[in-house]
Amino acid sequence: MEETFYLETYGCSANTANAEIIAGLLERAGFIQMSSPEHASLLIINTCIVKAPTEHYMARRIRELDKGFPDSKLIVAGCMPDAELDLVKESSPRALMLGSHHVKDILKLITGEKTQIIGYSDEVKLGLPRIRKNPAVAIIPISEGCLGSCAYCIVKFAKGRLHSYPLHEIVKEVEKSVASGCREIWLTSQDNSAYGRDYSEKSQLPALLVKINALKGSFWARVGMMNPDSILPVLDELVPPFRSMKIFKFIHIPVQSGSNEILKKMMRNYSVEDFKEIVSSFRKMIPRITLSTDIICGFPGETEEQFMESVNLIKEIKPDVLNISRFWAMPGTEAAAMEGQLNGNETKERSKRMTAEFKRIALEKNRTEIGSQYPILIDENLGNENYIARNEFYKPISIKYSGNIGRYGNCTRNIFNVFSKARIVGATSHSLIGEIVEE
Repeated sequence: MEETFYLETYGCSANTANAEIIAGLLERAGFIQMSSPEHASLLIINTCIVKAPTEHYMARRIRELDKGFPDSKLIVAGCMPDAELDLVKESSPRALMLGSHHVKDILKLITGEKTQIIGYSDEVKLGLPRIRKNPAVAIIPISEGCLGSCAYCIVKFAKGRLHSYPLHEIVKEVEKSVASGCREIWLTSQDNSAYGRDYSEKSQLPALLVKINALKGSFWARVGMMNPDSILPVLDELVPPFRSMKIFKFIHIPVQSGSNEILKKMMRNYSVEDFKEIVSSFRKMIPRITLSTDIICGFPGETEEQFMESVNLIKEIKPDVLNISRFWAMPGTEAAAMEGQLNGNETKERSKRMTAEFKRIALEKNRTEIGSQYPILIDENLGNENYIARNEFYKPISIKYSGNIGRYGNCTRNIFNVFSKARIVGATSHSLIGEIVEE
């Protein structure tokens, strides 16, 4: 009888990379991946716990898989076994546990050698077999863990201290991925600009980007989230590599609040002025660079005036992408025990106001792109003839075309995972709308 498995994954790009490795290891061991749990002898749920609603859904989904498929072996992987072990056991007493540091050991659970593999490890997740979720995109982890101690974060309990992967192995993985046909590279971690700080006085991210820029082949690399406090010491070295044709002109720098008082309570180790300096430095050298940032609404003790400082900051810097989160008191975190917990309705109302303000800014900015033409890479198939492309600024561009997959109108050339050219014909607050330009 053939061994089969079903895999669900949730959360960040690092979790997606882990899921790709799990699938690759299982396929190499002779397992066949199924598209639904009904016909699988092994069920794997790769969990995320970044917010309370996500955590609650994870627990519910684990119970559904446990009760719905009692004859199938169940593995709970990802952050939840490391950070919320008791909740996993409560949701499924029979589940096997695989922490996020131990994806290479999944076969030890399947063979019965172990029933639980969790905790910190210096495992390097490079050079492993993968089944890519998207053949156009290679997700390459550069480190695990972080140097921060943010008061609201539960992920730090799962990821632990910073462990940076060898630079030459990362470069080799990028080179191999490009050679295999990937045209988009995602460098991912919990804090990319902290890369190398566990063995060096300063970040080695600038050096890594210089090495990647020197590689042959046609590709764009996206640098994942970077925290302001780890950017500041290397700001002058970090900005220039983003001018390269091989690095997306895109930065994700979470500010979290426009109030210095709230940032101090969050234990974020930088000021609003530091954040503005970083944004200014990037924009001075790359005026059109895409800026993504994050805001938490309703942190304990946040007053209306402090919330408005966040709103006014967003009005001032005008980010291209804004990830807005309502504060959730995650178990075991310092913030969960703080005084001044806000009413859920108040937090929700602030989130709505922030969203409305950002949508106005984003629509205004995106409309300035109408009429532009530039190179794009189609990297995502949404189905029903709808695709997403990216330009060099990592701007999402909605492309609709008819005909066979890989064709646009009467165009006979393959356009998925190929550099093409698009004309922008419309805009919404969350994306551009484009059409392929034939050359």
